Amino acid sequence: LIAWVANAFFSSWDPSAPWNQPNLTGEEAVDYFVNEIIGAETLPKDGTPTRMVWRNVGFSAMCWVLIFLCVAWGVEWTGRIAYFTMGLPIILLFVFLGKAVSLEGSEEGIEQYIGIWDMSVLTKQGEVWSVAASQIFFSIGLTFGILTAYGSHCKRDEPAVLNTCVVAFSNSLFSFIAGFAVFAALGHLAYLEGTEVTKLPYAGFGLVFGTWPVVFNNLPGGIHWVRLILFNLFLLGIDSAFAFLE
Repeated sequence: LIAWVANAFFSSWDPSAPWNQPNLTGEEAVDYFVNEIIGAETLPKDGTPTRMVWRNVGFSAMCWVLIFLCVAWGVEWTGRIAYFTMGLPIILLFVFLGKAVSLEGSEEGIEQYIGIWDMSVLTKQGEVWSVAASQIFFSIGLTFGILTAYGSHCKRDEPAVLNTCVVAFSNSLFSFIAGFAVFAALGHLAYLEGTEVTKLPYAGFGLVFGTWPVVFNNLPGGIHWVRLILFNLFLLGIDSAFAFLE
């Protein structure tokens, strides 16, 4: 995934890339990412791989070299790097949030995110508890060994309970704030396409690569905004890779 994002970032300078084209649609943006960046255009219906996408192989190698250089000198050096790779995305999140909520239609997306409450879902659809818990486990990195690895570097008298609460609360707060930015962008995209937010056909990769490029493409200097969101995703991915490797 990090290699795909790096590929998309450097491909944004390619004149054939759709990121800077006028009247870009979400479907075009998603199709470009899936077919051209990932290289899925040659896949048969059963999804069996048919070729090597050498560009992605190269970017994957580049990512591993960068990860090695960031973790090879010890956790203290990695921590210093993380101030940038994690600090900058936090700053950019608020930049994207401010830009997204200023766009027409953003209020419709935010209403869908936080303005409509149906508490009966918690009792009638029990699977939402499992899905929510799974997301939190994945987001924090529980059972991956990540927290154990980093915890082993702490002093013996570190306040473990306090640190646990800070990590859990910060993770959920970051996700909660990011939700406003994403749904504000979805509201603007629904406004551009003349439809309702709930009828936008985007999920997974499409939620990022089918919304943000289209939304930013309509702003002054849109291609630079697209590059900034891709660079932001790259930094977040590198952070996760640090942790997994530790």
